[in-house]
Amino acid sequence: VARCVALMREDERAGKSLIAYVLPEHGQSIDVGTLRTELQKQLPSYMIPSLFVPVESIPLTKNGKVDKRSLLALAASASSREEGSVGPRSDIEERLVEIWQDVLGKGSIGVHDNFFDLGGHSLMAVRMFSQIDKRFGIKPPLALLFQHGTVAQLSNCLEGYLGKNDYASIVPLQKEGTGNPLVLLPSLGGELLHHKALLERFGNAFPVIGLQANLDSKDLTHLGSIENTARRYIEVLRAYQARGPYRLGGFSYGGFLAFEIARQLLESGESVDYLAVIDTGPEESGDGQGIRAKLLWLKRVITNFPRWLNQEIRYTPWKSIRGSVQRKLHYGARWMRTGGSTTIRYEDVFDSPRIATQDSDAMRIAFDSVQEYTPRPYSGEIQLFRARTRPLLSGSTVDLGWSKYAGNVVVHDLPGNHETMFQSPSVDLLAAAMREELEQRNGLGSP
Repeated sequence: VARCVALMREDERAGKSLIAYVLPEHGQSIDVGTLRTELQKQLPSYMIPSLFVPVESIPLTKNGKVDKRSLLALAASASSREEGSVGPRSDIEERLVEIWQDVLGKGSIGVHDNFFDLGGHSLMAVRMFSQIDKRFGIKPPLALLFQHGTVAQLSNCLEGYLGKNDYASIVPLQKEGTGNPLVLLPSLGGELLHHKALLERFGNAFPVIGLQANLDSKDLTHLGSIENTARRYIEVLRAYQARGPYRLGGFSYGGFLAFEIARQLLESGESVDYLAVIDTGPEESGDGQGIRAKLLWLKRVITNFPRWLNQEIRYTPWKSIRGSVQRKLHYGARWMRTGGSTTIRYEDVFDSPRIATQDSDAMRIAFDSVQEYTPRPYSGEIQLFRARTRPLLSGSTVDLGWSKYAGNVVVHDLPGNHETMFQSPSVDLLAAAMREELEQRNGLGSP
Protein backbone atom coordinates (compact mmCIF):
# COMPACT_ATOMS: atom_id res chain seq x y z
CA VAL A 1 0.00 0.00 0.00
CA ALA A 2 1.50 3.30 -1.11
CA ARG A 3 -1.18 5.57 0.33
CA CYS A 4 -4.60 5.33 1.95
CA VAL A 5 -7.37 7.81 2.68
CA ALA A 6 -10.24 6.97 5.05
CA LEU A 7 -13.53 8.87 4.91
CA MET A 8 -16.85 8.60 6.73
CA ARG A 9 -19.82 8.06 4.42
CA GLU A 10 -23.40 8.53 5.57
CA ASP A 11 -26.18 6.74 3.72
CA GLU A 12 -29.91 6.73 4.48
CA ARG A 13 -30.03 2.96 4.05
CA ALA A 14 -26.68 1.84 5.51
CA GLY A 15 -26.09 4.62 8.04
CA LYS A 16 -22.55 5.77 8.78
CA SER A 17 -19.69 3.67 7.46
CA LEU A 18 -15.92 4.06 7.17
CA ILE A 19 -14.55 3.79 3.61
CA ALA A 20 -10.85 3.24 2.85
CA TYR A 21 -9.45 4.30 -0.53
CA VAL A 22 -6.26 2.36 -1.12
CA LEU A 23 -3.51 3.27 -3.61
CA PRO A 24 -1.22 0.26 -4.22
CA GLU A 25 2.50 0.46 -4.82
CA HIS A 26 3.48 0.70 -8.48
CA GLY A 27 2.98 -2.63 -10.21
CA GLN A 28 1.16 -4.13 -7.22
CA SER A 29 -2.52 -5.03 -6.66
CA ILE A 30 -4.68 -4.92 -3.54
CA ASP A 31 -6.13 -8.10 -2.02
CA VAL A 32 -9.04 -6.76 0.04
CA GLY A 33 -9.43 -9.99 2.03
CA THR A 34 -5.76 -10.04 3.07
CA LEU A 35 -5.84 -6.35 3.93
CA ARG A 36 -8.92 -6.78 6.13
CA THR A 37 -7.41 -9.82 7.89
CA GLU A 38 -4.18 -7.96 8.71
CA LEU A 39 -6.08 -4.96 10.06
CA GLN A 40 -8.19 -7.22 12.28
CA LYS A 41 -5.00 -8.31 14.00
CA GLN A 42 -4.08 -4.72 14.89
CA LEU A 43 -7.30 -2.73 15.23
CA PRO A 44 -10.61 -3.14 17.09
CA SER A 45 -13.51 -4.06 14.82
CA TYR A 46 -15.17 -0.62 14.94
CA MET A 47 -12.02 0.98 13.45
CA ILE A 48 -11.86 -1.38 10.46
CA PRO A 49 -13.32 0.17 7.26
CA SER A 50 -16.57 -1.33 6.03
CA LEU A 51 -15.44 -1.01 2.41
CA PHE A 52 -12.03 -0.92 0.71
CA VAL A 53 -11.86 0.81 -2.67
CA PRO A 54 -8.64 0.29 -4.69
CA VAL A 55 -7.80 3.46 -6.65
CA GLU A 56 -5.25 4.31 -9.35
CA SER A 57 -4.61 7.74 -7.84
CA ILE A 58 -5.79 9.98 -5.00
CA PRO A 59 -7.76 12.88 -6.53
CA LEU A 60 -6.79 16.35 -5.33
CA THR A 61 -8.52 19.73 -5.37
CA LYS A 62 -7.00 22.84 -6.95
CA ASN A 63 -5.56 23.68 -3.51
CA GLY A 64 -3.72 20.35 -3.34
CA LYS A 65 -6.04 18.82 -0.74
CA VAL A 66 -7.74 15.44 -0.99
CA ASP A 67 -10.88 15.71 -3.13
CA LYS A 68 -13.31 13.99 -0.78
CA ARG A 69 -16.29 14.50 -3.07
CA SER A 70 -14.62 12.63 -5.91
CA LEU A 71 -13.59 9.79 -3.61
CA LEU A 72 -17.09 9.40 -2.22
CA ALA A 73 -18.40 9.22 -5.78
CA LEU A 74 -15.97 6.36 -6.42
CA ALA A 75 -17.34 4.47 -3.40
CA ALA A 76 -20.90 4.85 -4.64
CA SER A 77 -20.06 2.95 -7.82
CA ALA A 78 -17.38 0.62 -6.45
CA SER A 79 -17.83 -3.09 -5.95
CA SER A 80 -15.51 -5.09 -3.75
CA ARG A 81 -16.28 -8.40 -5.45
CA GLU A 82 -13.38 -10.30 -6.97
CA GLU A 83 -12.80 -10.72 -10.68
CA GLY A 84 -14.55 -13.71 -12.16
CA SER A 85 -17.31 -13.70 -9.49
CA VAL A 86 -20.36 -15.77 -10.29
CA GLY A 87 -23.97 -14.70 -10.65
CA PRO A 88 -26.91 -16.49 -8.96
CA ARG A 89 -27.34 -20.14 -9.99
CA SER A 90 -30.56 -21.04 -8.18
CA ASP A 91 -33.83 -19.48 -7.09
CA ILE A 92 -32.59 -19.14 -3.49
CA GLU A 93 -29.34 -17.46 -4.60
CA GLU A 94 -31.26 -15.12 -6.91
CA ARG A 95 -33.56 -13.99 -4.11
CA LEU A 96 -30.61 -13.56 -1.74
CA VAL A 97 -28.74 -11.42 -4.27
CA GLU A 98 -31.82 -9.19 -4.62
CA ILE A 99 -31.99 -8.82 -0.83
CA TRP A 100 -28.28 -8.00 -0.57
CA GLN A 101 -28.53 -5.44 -3.36
CA ASP A 102 -31.36 -3.70 -1.55
CA VAL A 103 -29.75 -3.78 1.92
CA LEU A 104 -26.18 -2.96 0.81
CA GLY A 105 -27.23 -0.47 -1.86
CA LYS A 106 -25.12 -2.14 -4.55
CA GLY A 107 -26.11 -2.99 -8.09
CA SER A 108 -23.76 -5.88 -8.77
CA ILE A 109 -23.12 -8.71 -6.29
CA GLY A 110 -21.64 -12.15 -6.94
CA VAL A 111 -22.55 -15.28 -5.02
CA HIS A 112 -19.00 -15.58 -3.65
CA ASP A 113 -18.76 -11.97 -2.39
CA ASN A 114 -18.50 -11.66 1.40
CA PHE A 115 -21.19 -9.67 3.21
CA PHE A 116 -18.73 -7.82 5.47
CA ASP A 117 -16.25 -7.17 2.64
CA LEU A 118 -19.10 -5.49 0.75
CA GLY A 119 -19.54 -3.03 3.62
CA GLY A 120 -22.12 -4.93 5.66
CA HIS A 121 -22.39 -4.49 9.43
CA SER A 122 -24.61 -5.78 12.24
CA LEU A 123 -27.54 -3.39 11.71
CA MET A 124 -27.55 -4.13 7.99
CA ALA A 125 -27.44 -7.85 8.84
CA VAL A 126 -30.60 -7.42 10.94
CA ARG A 127 -32.37 -5.75 7.99
CA MET A 128 -31.12 -8.44 5.64
CA PHE A 129 -32.38 -11.30 7.85
CA SER A 130 -35.68 -9.50 8.32
CA GLN A 131 -36.11 -9.58 4.53
CA ILE A 132 -35.13 -13.27 4.51
CA ASP A 133 -37.95 -13.85 6.99
CA LYS A 134 -40.42 -12.05 4.68
CA ARG A 135 -39.20 -13.70 1.45
CA PHE A 136 -38.62 -17.25 2.73
CA GLY A 137 -40.83 -17.48 5.83
CA ILE A 138 -37.95 -18.57 8.11
CA LYS A 139 -35.84 -16.90 10.82
CA PRO A 140 -32.31 -18.30 10.69
CA PRO A 141 -29.81 -16.89 13.25
CA LEU A 142 -27.66 -13.88 12.42
CA ALA A 143 -24.67 -15.90 13.62
CA LEU A 144 -24.72 -17.81 10.30
CA LEU A 145 -22.74 -14.89 8.87
CA PHE A 146 -19.69 -15.90 10.94
CA GLN A 147 -19.03 -19.02 8.87
CA HIS A 148 -21.36 -18.45 5.92
CA GLY A 149 -20.75 -14.88 4.80
CA THR A 150 -21.39 -15.28 1.05
CA VAL A 151 -24.60 -15.69 -0.92
CA ALA A 152 -23.57 -19.20 -1.98
CA GLN A 153 -22.77 -20.31 1.58
CA LEU A 154 -25.89 -18.71 3.03
CA SER A 155 -28.01 -20.31 0.32
CA ASN A 156 -26.79 -23.78 1.32
CA CYS A 157 -27.67 -23.05 4.95
CA LEU A 158 -31.16 -21.77 4.12
CA GLU A 159 -31.91 -25.00 2.28
CA GLY A 160 -31.35 -26.81 5.58
CA TYR A 161 -33.57 -24.36 7.50
CA LEU A 162 -36.52 -24.55 5.12
CA GLY A 163 -39.03 -26.83 6.80
CA LYS A 164 -36.90 -27.20 9.95
CA ASN A 165 -38.47 -26.46 13.32
CA ASP A 166 -36.07 -27.60 16.03
CA TYR A 167 -35.92 -25.73 19.34
CA ALA A 168 -32.24 -24.76 19.11
CA SER A 169 -29.10 -25.58 17.19
CA ILE A 170 -25.32 -25.59 17.49
CA VAL A 171 -23.54 -22.89 15.46
CA PRO A 172 -19.78 -23.47 14.95
CA LEU A 173 -18.13 -20.08 15.49
CA GLN A 174 -14.46 -21.14 15.52
CA LYS A 175 -13.62 -24.67 14.38
CA GLU A 176 -9.85 -24.66 14.91
CA GLY A 177 -7.92 -25.08 18.16
CA THR A 178 -7.51 -27.71 20.86
CA GLY A 179 -9.53 -28.77 23.88
CA ASN A 180 -13.26 -28.84 24.52
CA PRO A 181 -15.17 -25.96 22.90
CA LEU A 182 -16.18 -22.76 24.64
CA VAL A 183 -19.98 -22.62 24.45
CA LEU A 184 -21.40 -19.09 24.04
CA LEU A 185 -25.03 -18.36 24.87
CA PRO A 186 -27.28 -15.98 22.93
CA SER A 187 -28.38 -12.47 23.79
CA LEU A 188 -31.81 -11.45 25.04
CA GLY A 189 -32.99 -11.37 21.43
CA GLY A 190 -31.79 -14.94 20.83
CA GLU A 191 -28.77 -13.96 18.71
CA LEU A 192 -25.00 -14.59 18.82
CA LEU A 193 -23.76 -11.89 16.43
CA HIS A 194 -22.66 -9.53 19.22
CA HIS A 195 -19.78 -11.96 19.99
CA LYS A 196 -18.05 -11.11 16.69
CA ALA A 197 -15.48 -8.73 18.21
CA LEU A 198 -14.71 -11.24 20.97
CA LEU A 199 -14.15 -14.07 18.49
CA GLU A 200 -11.81 -11.92 16.40
CA ARG A 201 -9.56 -11.56 19.45
CA PHE A 202 -9.67 -15.22 20.49
CA GLY A 203 -7.82 -16.33 17.37
CA ASN A 204 -7.75 -20.10 16.83
CA ALA A 205 -6.41 -21.23 20.23
CA PHE A 206 -9.55 -23.24 21.04
CA PRO A 207 -12.84 -24.12 19.32
CA VAL A 208 -15.92 -22.00 19.98
CA ILE A 209 -19.56 -22.89 19.38
CA GLY A 210 -22.81 -21.03 19.97
CA LEU A 211 -26.15 -22.31 21.22
CA GLN A 212 -28.69 -20.59 19.00
CA ALA A 213 -32.40 -20.38 19.75
CA ASN A 214 -34.75 -21.19 16.89
CA LEU A 215 -36.57 -17.90 16.34
CA ASP A 216 -38.72 -19.50 13.64
CA SER A 217 -40.80 -21.35 16.21
CA LYS A 218 -44.46 -20.34 16.19
CA ASP A 219 -44.68 -20.92 19.95
CA LEU A 220 -42.12 -18.94 21.98
CA THR A 221 -43.48 -19.83 25.42
CA HIS A 222 -40.51 -22.17 25.97
CA LEU A 223 -38.42 -19.00 26.45
CA GLY A 224 -40.55 -18.00 29.44
CA SER A 225 -38.41 -19.86 32.01
CA ILE A 226 -34.64 -19.74 32.43
CA GLU A 227 -34.70 -23.24 33.93
CA ASN A 228 -36.69 -24.76 31.03
CA THR A 229 -34.64 -22.94 28.40
CA ALA A 230 -31.43 -24.23 29.99
CA ARG A 231 -32.83 -27.77 30.07
CA ARG A 232 -33.62 -27.64 26.32
CA TYR A 233 -30.20 -26.17 25.53
CA ILE A 234 -28.49 -28.97 27.46
CA GLU A 235 -30.27 -31.54 25.29
CA VAL A 236 -28.87 -29.87 22.17
CA LEU A 237 -25.41 -29.42 23.71
CA ARG A 238 -25.11 -33.05 24.81
CA ALA A 239 -25.98 -34.24 21.32
CA TYR A 240 -22.89 -32.31 20.16
CA GLN A 241 -20.63 -32.89 23.20
CA ALA A 242 -21.70 -35.95 25.14
CA ARG A 243 -19.36 -35.50 28.14
CA GLY A 244 -17.64 -32.71 30.05
CA PRO A 245 -15.79 -30.84 31.11
CA TYR A 246 -18.03 -28.11 29.69
CA ARG A 247 -16.95 -24.50 29.19
CA LEU A 248 -19.65 -21.86 29.11
CA GLY A 249 -19.92 -18.12 28.67
CA GLY A 250 -22.70 -15.59 28.29
CA PHE A 251 -23.32 -11.86 28.25
CA SER A 252 -26.27 -10.23 30.02
CA TYR A 253 -29.26 -12.59 29.56
CA GLY A 254 -26.82 -15.18 28.19
CA GLY A 255 -24.95 -15.00 31.50
CA PHE A 256 -28.02 -16.23 33.40
CA LEU A 257 -28.47 -19.01 30.86
CA ALA A 258 -24.80 -20.03 31.15
CA PHE A 259 -25.08 -20.14 34.95
CA GLU A 260 -28.26 -22.23 34.93
CA ILE A 261 -26.86 -24.64 32.31
CA ALA A 262 -23.69 -25.06 34.40
CA ARG A 263 -25.75 -25.63 37.54
CA GLN A 264 -27.95 -28.28 35.91
CA LEU A 265 -24.93 -30.01 34.38
CA LEU A 266 -23.23 -30.26 37.80
CA GLU A 267 -26.47 -31.44 39.35
CA SER A 268 -26.62 -34.27 36.78
CA GLY A 269 -23.07 -35.40 37.60
CA GLU A 270 -21.26 -33.69 34.70
CA SER A 271 -18.23 -31.43 35.12
CA VAL A 272 -17.90 -27.74 34.29
CA ASP A 273 -14.39 -26.32 34.39
CA TYR A 274 -15.07 -22.80 33.10
CA LEU A 275 -18.04 -20.45 33.51
CA ALA A 276 -17.77 -16.84 32.32
CA VAL A 277 -20.63 -14.50 33.23
CA ILE A 278 -20.34 -11.14 31.47
CA ASP A 279 -21.85 -8.08 33.15
CA THR A 280 -25.02 -9.52 34.65
CA GLY A 281 -26.13 -10.69 38.07
CA PRO A 282 -29.08 -11.43 40.37
CA GLU A 283 -28.63 -8.45 42.69
CA GLU A 284 -31.74 -6.50 43.62
CA SER A 285 -31.75 -2.94 42.34
CA GLY A 286 -33.27 -1.72 45.59
CA ASP A 287 -30.94 -3.80 47.80
CA GLY A 288 -33.60 -4.74 50.33
CA GLN A 289 -36.81 -3.43 51.82
CA GLY A 290 -37.39 -0.60 54.24
CA ILE A 291 -37.05 3.18 54.03
CA ARG A 292 -33.34 3.25 54.92
CA ALA A 293 -32.42 0.69 52.25
CA LYS A 294 -34.43 2.54 49.63
CA LEU A 295 -32.87 5.89 50.54
CA LEU A 296 -29.38 4.39 50.32
CA TRP A 297 -30.22 2.99 46.89
CA LEU A 298 -31.56 6.37 45.76
CA LYS A 299 -28.35 8.02 46.99
CA ARG A 300 -26.26 5.58 44.94
CA VAL A 301 -28.37 6.29 41.84
CA ILE A 302 -27.79 10.04 42.24
CA THR A 303 -24.05 9.49 42.84
CA ASN A 304 -23.77 7.18 39.84
CA PHE A 305 -25.64 9.54 37.49
CA PRO A 306 -22.66 11.71 36.33
CA ARG A 307 -20.49 8.70 35.40
CA TRP A 308 -23.43 6.93 33.76
CA LEU A 309 -24.34 10.04 31.74
CA ASN A 310 -20.69 10.52 30.70
CA GLN A 311 -20.59 6.99 29.24
CA GLU A 312 -23.92 7.51 27.49
CA ILE A 313 -22.69 10.75 25.88
CA ARG A 314 -19.47 9.09 24.69
CA TYR A 315 -21.07 6.09 23.03
CA THR A 316 -24.73 6.90 22.40
CA PRO A 317 -26.54 9.30 20.02
CA TRP A 318 -28.24 12.21 21.79
CA LYS A 319 -31.73 11.09 20.72
CA SER A 320 -31.16 7.72 22.42
CA ILE A 321 -29.74 9.39 25.55
CA ARG A 322 -32.85 11.52 25.84
CA GLY A 323 -35.05 8.43 25.55
CA SER A 324 -32.95 6.58 28.12
CA VAL A 325 -33.19 9.42 30.65
CA GLN A 326 -36.95 9.64 30.09
CA ARG A 327 -37.37 5.92 30.75
CA LYS A 328 -35.36 6.18 33.97
CA LEU A 329 -37.43 9.17 35.13
CA HIS A 330 -40.68 7.29 34.45
CA TYR A 331 -39.41 4.32 36.44
CA GLY A 332 -38.26 6.63 39.27
CA ALA A 333 -41.67 8.28 39.44
CA ARG A 334 -43.41 4.90 39.56
CA TRP A 335 -40.93 3.73 42.20
CA MET A 336 -41.75 6.74 44.38
CA ARG A 337 -45.53 6.26 43.94
CA THR A 338 -45.35 2.61 44.99
CA GLY A 339 -42.96 3.16 47.89
CA GLY A 340 -40.17 1.23 46.17
CA SER A 341 -42.18 -1.94 45.59
CA THR A 342 -42.39 -1.73 41.79
CA THR A 343 -40.38 -4.01 39.51
CA ILE A 344 -38.33 -3.00 36.46
CA ARG A 345 -40.25 -3.51 33.23
CA TYR A 346 -39.03 -4.10 29.69
CA GLU A 347 -39.93 -0.51 28.70
CA ASP A 348 -37.86 0.87 31.62
CA VAL A 349 -34.68 -0.59 30.16
CA PHE A 350 -34.86 -0.94 26.39
CA ASP A 351 -35.39 1.36 23.44
CA SER A 352 -36.46 -1.13 20.77
CA PRO A 353 -34.94 0.68 17.73
CA ARG A 354 -31.48 0.38 19.35
CA ILE A 355 -31.76 -3.38 19.85
CA ALA A 356 -30.45 -5.61 17.05
CA THR A 357 -32.96 -8.43 17.33
CA GLN A 358 -35.14 -10.26 14.84
CA ASP A 359 -38.00 -10.97 17.20
CA SER A 360 -39.10 -8.44 19.81
CA ASP A 361 -41.68 -10.90 21.18
CA ALA A 362 -38.91 -13.38 22.03
CA MET A 363 -36.94 -10.57 23.65
CA ARG A 364 -39.85 -9.54 25.89
CA ILE A 365 -40.53 -13.13 26.94
CA ALA A 366 -36.87 -13.70 27.75
CA PHE A 367 -36.69 -10.40 29.70
CA ASP A 368 -39.65 -11.45 31.84
CA SER A 369 -38.01 -14.84 32.46
CA VAL A 370 -34.98 -13.06 33.95
CA GLN A 371 -37.19 -11.00 36.26
CA GLU A 372 -38.81 -14.20 37.56
CA TYR A 373 -35.57 -16.19 37.85
CA THR A 374 -34.08 -17.01 41.26
CA PRO A 375 -30.77 -18.90 40.99
CA ARG A 376 -30.20 -22.07 42.98
CA PRO A 377 -26.83 -22.89 44.60
CA TYR A 378 -23.93 -23.73 42.28
CA SER A 379 -20.80 -25.21 43.85
CA GLY A 380 -18.49 -24.21 41.00
CA GLU A 381 -16.59 -21.01 40.25
CA ILE A 382 -17.79 -18.00 38.26
CA GLN A 383 -15.42 -15.80 36.31
CA LEU A 384 -17.40 -12.55 36.47
CA PHE A 385 -16.58 -9.73 34.05
CA ARG A 386 -18.31 -6.51 35.05
CA ALA A 387 -18.28 -2.98 33.64
CA ARG A 388 -17.01 -0.29 35.99
CA THR A 389 -19.82 2.09 35.09
CA ARG A 390 -22.96 0.42 36.38
CA PRO A 391 -26.46 0.89 34.96
CA LEU A 392 -28.17 3.85 36.54
CA LEU A 393 -30.71 1.73 38.45
CA SER A 394 -28.34 -1.04 39.53
CA GLY A 395 -27.42 -2.14 43.04
CA SER A 396 -24.01 -1.80 44.65
CA THR A 397 -22.50 -5.27 45.19
CA VAL A 398 -19.12 -5.84 43.57
CA ASP A 399 -19.98 -9.41 42.57
CA LEU A 400 -23.46 -8.39 41.30
CA GLY A 401 -25.07 -10.74 43.82
CA TRP A 402 -23.46 -14.02 42.66
CA SER A 403 -21.67 -14.82 45.94
CA LYS A 404 -25.04 -15.82 47.42
CA TYR A 405 -25.29 -18.68 44.94
CA ALA A 406 -21.79 -19.68 43.71
CA GLY A 407 -18.95 -21.51 45.44
CA ASN A 408 -16.48 -18.83 44.35
CA VAL A 409 -16.65 -15.63 42.30
CA VAL A 410 -13.57 -14.12 40.62
CA VAL A 411 -14.36 -10.51 39.65
CA HIS A 412 -12.74 -8.81 36.65
CA ASP A 413 -13.35 -5.04 36.45
CA LEU A 414 -13.48 -3.68 32.88
CA PRO A 415 -13.69 -0.08 31.63
CA GLY A 416 -16.87 1.25 30.07
CA ASN A 417 -20.50 0.31 30.61
CA HIS A 418 -22.85 -2.54 29.73
CA GLU A 419 -23.29 -1.44 26.12
CA THR A 420 -19.54 -1.06 25.45
CA MET A 421 -18.45 -4.50 26.68
CA PHE A 422 -17.77 -5.64 23.11
CA GLN A 423 -15.93 -2.47 22.10
CA SER A 424 -12.29 -1.58 22.74
CA PRO A 425 -10.74 -1.42 25.24
CA SER A 426 -13.25 -3.57 27.18
CA VAL A 427 -13.43 -6.40 24.65
CA ASP A 428 -9.61 -6.51 24.34
CA LEU A 429 -9.24 -7.10 28.09
CA LEU A 430 -12.20 -9.49 28.17
CA ALA A 431 -10.83 -11.64 25.34
CA ALA A 432 -7.31 -11.68 26.81
CA ALA A 433 -8.52 -12.83 30.24
CA MET A 434 -10.83 -15.52 28.84
CA ARG A 435 -8.20 -16.78 26.42
CA GLU A 436 -5.54 -17.00 29.15
CA GLU A 437 -7.85 -19.02 31.43
CA LEU A 438 -8.91 -21.43 28.68
CA GLU A 439 -5.36 -21.91 27.39
CA GLN A 440 -4.25 -22.81 30.92
CA ARG A 441 -6.98 -25.44 31.05
CA ASN A 442 -5.65 -26.82 27.77
CA GLY A 443 -2.10 -26.83 29.14
CA LEU A 444 -0.98 -24.11 26.71
CA GLY A 445 -0.73 -21.04 28.94
CA SER A 446 1.40 -19.99 31.85
CA PRO A 447 0.32 -21.53 35.19
